[in-house]
Amino acid sequence: EDVSSYKVENADGTEVSILASKLRTPYDCIYRTDTETVTSIPIPDSGETLEILICGYTETQAEKNTSMYVADFIFNGIYYRITAKKISTEQLAELIYIIVYNS
Repeated sequence: EDVSSYKVENADGTEVSILASKLRTPYDCIYRTDTETVTSIPIPDSGETLEILICGYTETQAEKNTSMYVADFIFNGIYYRITAKKISTEQLAELIYIIVYNS
């Protein structure tokens, strides 16, 4: 397997999954989304930015509100897909910045 996978789940329903691969895009799934934005994250010590496609959806049913975001990007030759539930786009962007900063 050429894909590394990390998943964190909290008791409040927050969930973050990170897939990474040096050989190929680490996913074979396309999600239905309501929103699509391109976010720029500063690359430390370079003066450049990394553009990241973030897609998301929110479902509201009787007493149930589910939001999910998916971010796909390539940094330093590594393909990433981050899937996050019950977090904001700002928190997702912060998570991506931490990944880039520590790479």
